[in-house]
Amino acid sequence: MNLNSSTKCRFCGFLTTPITDGGFKLHKCQNCGLIFKDQIDFLNPSLEMKRYNQHSIDPDDGYLKSINDFISFAIVPFPEIKTILDYGCGRIGYLGSRLSDIGYQVSEYDLYYQQNQLVLENQYDLVCTVEVIEHFHNPKVEFARLCQLVKTNGYLAIKTQFVPIEFKNWWYIRDTTHYSFFSNQTFVYIAATYGLKIVLNDHIQTIVYQKK
Repeated sequence: MNLNSSTKCRFCGFLTTPITDGGFKLHKCQNCGLIFKDQIDFLNPSLEMKRYNQHSIDPDDGYLKSINDFISFAIVPFPEIKTILDYGCGRIGYLGSRLSDIGYQVSEYDLYYQQNQLVLENQYDLVCTVEVIEHFHNPKVEFARLCQLVKTNGYLAIKTQFVPIEFKNWWYIRDTTHYSFFSNQTFVYIAATYGLKIVLNDHIQTIVYQKK
């Protein structure tokens, strides 16, 4: 589908309304609530890699706290979790290292830094994505893959910035590698579409599903 000329949602196929903010042409779906950038603003893989390489390999205290808070909120409450896939682990893979240190069996995958296709052939008690889904070019395809990676009765834990009520001048869209933006409406749509149950949701940046 040519998204440059289409006003259909790239997640659910429903019609969208245009938004212009921060110099970006955006589309907002009236059905699932997804907001997404026009494909004309997508970076090519080389430029994406260049941007990701600018991320610090020496995480600050704020980042470390956010990861530990995510583990405490989204993972520790479910004692049946043994195997975990960190999907989109990034360059440093701190989340995976921290989870391994506290006893989980962790696999990692990243489009640019950990291209181990073999880990995508298994299923896991938990698949987690931390600051990943906003980078999705095609969330419909990506979420189908994520759900396939989760065992029945397993969990999918997501950390991203939820679309705020006051969207105008939202800082999150300024990152040139952020393309897809999810609201509570979108997360409800995801549950209904992929056979998931919402078991935790702070309505700000973290949601956990269980696969039925």
